[in-house]
Amino acid sequence: MAARRLPDGVRVYNEPSDMAIDENGRPRSFVWRGRPYAVTRVLEDWESMRPQRRKPFPGPLDHRVFHYRVRASSPRGQGVIEVRRQYKGWFVTAVYD
Repeated sequence: MAARRLPDGVRVYNEPSDMAIDENGRPRSFVWRGRPYAVTRVLEDWESMRPQRRKPFPGPLDHRVFHYRVRASSPRGQGVIEVRRQYKGWFVTAVYD
């Protein structure tokens, strides 16, 4: 899936990721597009609500989405990446240049 480049240097994605979490449920490391990333710092986190588009929800937390903006490092370097967790799993949602 190709990224859509926004004028402010943010590339937007909606791609699944294999995530390892810490004891508080926050991202610790992940694999995205076959590459490993280590989360070196959680910069920001917030929660949002998905619109209800179908009934019933498949799970009790279906409508809650947890977002994390993290500094992550990989063998290719480091950067700021946004990930989210929802009932379907973890996704990489944005990469900041």
